[in-house]
Amino acid sequence: MENQVLEEKKSTSKLKNKFFKFKRKEKIETKDQIFKIVLTGLLLGLSVAFSLIELKIPIMGASIPLRIFDALIMAIAIPIIGLWYTVSIAIIEPWLHFAIDSDHPPIQMFFDNIANVVFVISFVLVFYKLFKLNQVDTTNKKTFIAKNTFAGLVLVPLNAIVSSLMFVFTMLVLLNTGSAEHVDVFHGDHEGIFDGVTAFFENASAIFFILLAIEVARFLLIYVLFALVQKRLSQLNRFQNNN
Repeated sequence: MENQVLEEKKSTSKLKNKFFKFKRKEKIETKDQIFKIVLTGLLLGLSVAFSLIELKIPIMGASIPLRIFDALIMAIAIPIIGLWYTVSIAIIEPWLHFAIDSDHPPIQMFFDNIANVVFVISFVLVFYKLFKLNQVDTTNKKTFIAKNTFAGLVLVPLNAIVSSLMFVFTMLVLLNTGSAEHVDVFHGDHEGIFDGVTAFFENASAIFFILLAIEVARFLLIYVLFALVQKRLSQLNRFQNNN
């Protein structure tokens, strides 16, 4: 009888311990999520602020806006707040940019959404999952440099092609809906804008490859800048030792 009572007490104490451990774990996870949400807000603000720094390059009748540092913030955000919080930044950032700088057409923001999401997801899949650069022993410099190089050879052209296509799709929608005259991509009076649009699409192939070369340079710079801070970020990497 005494043994049965002791066993019941033990089982009760175990259940209590499990309950307290569960509650403690729940509190820790809640704090972690709140912390990530706050960081997401801060990184989103930085991304929007940096997105306002645009380099406009004239190409055959069009002025192509290029942004560098907003994508860099997204790359840096991945190891700090994780994939899904960074995807939320990728989706929200173009619309906040649009709210501040309404010269851009809404359709451009839509295609910017796609380009941003592809950038973030491809970065996770290639950098962290395929090449597992979060798990590479950085003391082995040759392996570390080689994997970084191969990851860059995949990520840079992939995102350059996607970004170039998104811009071309934007121009196609604007042309077919007659909205080009309301956008700062093409400047001048109505006739000048029409000439700009016509020149743009008459030289579509040449423009695409010029734009592609510019986008390759853009994403190469983003990747190099990310590589410079990569070691510092490794301590915050939520993908560390997951595979």
